[in-house]
Formats: sequence, C-alpha cells, structure tokens
Amino acid sequence: MATDDRFTAGDELEAGSLQAYLHGIMMKSELNEGRGAYQISNAVLAASGPSFGPIQYDLGSNEDGRTLFNTIAGTAVDADGNRIIDDATLTSIQTSLFKPFNQYTDDDWALYETVKPQMDRALDSEVGREAINQDYLALLDKKVEALDTFIDGIENPDNQAFMRGNTMAQ
Repeated sequence: MATDDRFTAGDELEAGSLQAYLHGIMMKSELNEGRGAYQISNAVLAASGPSFGPIQYDLGSNEDGRTLFNTIAGTAVDADGNRIIDDATLTSIQTSLFKPFNQYTDDDWALYETVKPQMDRALDSEVGREAINQDYLALLDKKVEALDTFIDGIENPDNQAFMRGNTMAQ
C-alpha cells in the first residue's frame, strides 16, 4: 500500500494546458483536494453506491467504474504476490455491493464493512493506482477532444478563434 494517498495522475500534466486546468477543477470538486481516489468512499447520497477514483466512479450505477474495479480487483496483489481480493470475495462484492447504498440490506452492510479494507488495498496497490491513473488521463484527453470537436463546429470565425485562444472560455 502506498504511503501517500494523494492522487498522482495529474502530476505530469503540462502547466497551463486544458488538461491541467480540468484536472485542477476535478481535484477540488470530485476529491478532497486530490485525496481519496485510491479508496472506496460513501458519498452519502441516497442514490450513490461505493465510489472510487478521481471522478468518483459509482459502483452502484457506473458500468465503466465496475469494469475498472473488476480489473483491479482481479489482478491486484500484495507484497507476497497473493491476490488481495480472491475470486469468491469478488463475486460477493459484485453480487451484493454493486448497487446504491440505500438498497443495502443488513447483510450487505456487514459484507461492505468486512471487505472495504481489501477493496481499499486493491485500489491503492501498484496495479490499482496505475489503472486508475491511466483511465483518468484517457478521460481528460476525451474531454479535450470533445471540446475541440465542438469548437471546430463553431461557424463564426471570431467566436471560434476566441474559444481556441481562451482556456477559461473553453
């Protein structure tokens, strides 16, 4: 497990780039000043499930988050090379915990409390951090590509030039 819980994917972004700007916004709005991405959290909203990552993937409703979590949980190992979450535990997580917290039974809550430390260790493992960071950087690139496509569609050349030249407007 890493000793620093700070989210690290944005460390190499070029200062002043749109990706860096978006990253700054996301760290303030989605995470606690860049902390908490490598652990499961409870957003406390009735329709939310267990969440992780810099964009707070909600395992209760987000298929991409579930896929990413399953990949990490299926491959993350401890210092001795043993899987942190075995197949039986992963199946229990998928069956009982991939839903909003307001749908949890007492048994679901008991399972959550039991497996949350394993889920946190898997997310905070080398495999977990790398997968979360790569996914996030790809997401930032997609957001910038979508914005570029939108700007390309602006017909007024002055407005298009303004949008291209002003990160705040973007």
